[in-house]
Amino acid sequence: MEGWELGVEGWELAVEGWELAVEGWELAVEGWELAVEGWELGVEGWELGVEGWELAVEGWELAVEGWELAVEGWELAVEGWELAVEGWELGVEGWELGVEGWELAVEGWELAVERWELGMEG
Repeated sequence: MEGWELGVEGWELAVEGWELAVEGWELAVEGWELAVEGWELGVEGWELGVEGWELAVEGWELAVEGWELAVEGWELAVEGWELAVEGWELGVEGWELGVEGWELAVEGWELAVERWELGMEG
């Protein structure tokens, strides 16, 4: 059961990581758009250029922040996938042990029936 719980936790981390990656990507796009907008204002004139450069810097900072979030999100997604795989493998191992246990139980039941029949005859 622990393997399945790890698998679920891994999937949840993967989803969280994916959401962070998407959010980071959106911030990077927004930052890039702000940087372009800032550059266009700089072309219009020096005074407007100062304002544009400030927007560009803010945009680049947002882009960097977005990329950092995207990287963090991807790392979390990878970690989540690894946990999901580990959980899945543990679940498979548990399932195989369960099958083995059932086979042993059937074997034990057959032996008990055989002994009971021998006891009834003797």
